[in-house]
Amino acid sequence: MKKYEPIIEYVCPGGLGAQKGLKAGEKLLEINDTVLRDIIDYQYLSANEKLKLTVAGKDGGERTLSIVKDEDEDLGIGFQSAVFDGIRKCQNRCIFCFVDQMIKGQRETLYLKDDDYRLSFLYGNYITLTNLNEADFDRIKSQKLSPLYISVHCLDEAMRRTILGRKEARNIVDSLRELSDAGIEMHGQIVLAPGYNDGKYLTETVEGIAAIPGFRSLALVPVGLTKCKNPALRLFTKEEAKGLIALTETYQKRFFKEKDTRFLFAADEIYLLAEETVPAAADYEDYPQIENGVGLIRQFQEDYFLVKEDLSDFTQETKIFLITGFHGAKALSPVIADLNEQKNLHVKALAVENRFFGSTVTVTGLLTGHDIIAALAQNKEEGAFYLLPDVLLKHHTDLLLDGVSVAEIAGQSGCDVRVTETSGMALVDAVAAIREERI
Repeated sequence: MKKYEPIIEYVCPGGLGAQKGLKAGEKLLEINDTVLRDIIDYQYLSANEKLKLTVAGKDGGERTLSIVKDEDEDLGIGFQSAVFDGIRKCQNRCIFCFVDQMIKGQRETLYLKDDDYRLSFLYGNYITLTNLNEADFDRIKSQKLSPLYISVHCLDEAMRRTILGRKEARNIVDSLRELSDAGIEMHGQIVLAPGYNDGKYLTETVEGIAAIPGFRSLALVPVGLTKCKNPALRLFTKEEAKGLIALTETYQKRFFKEKDTRFLFAADEIYLLAEETVPAAADYEDYPQIENGVGLIRQFQEDYFLVKEDLSDFTQETKIFLITGFHGAKALSPVIADLNEQKNLHVKALAVENRFFGSTVTVTGLLTGHDIIAALAQNKEEGAFYLLPDVLLKHHTDLLLDGVSVAEIAGQSGCDVRVTETSGMALVDAVAAIREERI
């Protein structure tokens, strides 16, 4: 398991840290006699003009460095982890927790459940607030750690405790109002499970969240279920998904008049379940919930059509497969249709069945290497190119969820597999690069 310590991962050449002799692999323990708990402390303390650094070398020996610099001038160093005292682990047992639905026997990091407010502030991770103590609330308010991303799920306390799998939990409305009163901005999500927090619970929750000034947006996200799911749960039907969209649109009209923002947004997956077209780009405003799967399809399509003029006809017959999940294949259909307007270019979606998690998991980002290899074995065409989106890869690696590398996929399948960034613009660039090779 990864150690959470203030280990320096890199030192920028010529930067202040390098000038003072800081090296990768060393630990920055303190700044101005204050122990660093996380990168937030580092950013806050290193903004001072006069710094006293306590550094532990690779041999464990400690030394002190003094630095005088301009205010907010960066030291030019980065750390292996954003937190140095350990990630706050989630103590909830949510009925739809995806980690609890994970197949057994995978790498240890896949079973880590975080509920850390620092990762919410830094990276937009969603937290429930149930694992925060008074000192945490005080720090959030005093350091203005904003915005935060909150998994609300339900404002009815009894139903919320059922969903979270807890007998007791700090009152969510009191917590949210406390943060709002302190000037903390928030974005919320409601993970919806049919028969639990939908219906009257949903309308009560939307109304209640909209009344809290600190909230800037709220997303409706359908529950995701693997083959190891809680047997009491099910997916939304097509008609139920249509109902969620209708509810969202009704609230959007009201909130736009009251708040000058649509405020409530439905995840792309709800539109796919309903077999309806995702909204226009303007309806997503500034995409406040893009990392939550709200507007990803529209943004991808908009980016593609913005730069598609960079494409031109191919001089040779060329086949390209876009590796994707079943929902991704639906989202890509207008883009693929447009690509196939180019002379001699033939593009298809290679929709991969998710056998690892189960067929109910249809999003692209949860595909595994073994499932892709199996799909390629059935769809291998001589001379074809296969584009694999980087959303499938572990950050800064070429490994998929099951530990299979891109090189292994290519080697075992015998296919020309190429990684591309997950955006419409990147797809155009990848296709254009293949065209240049074929001239």
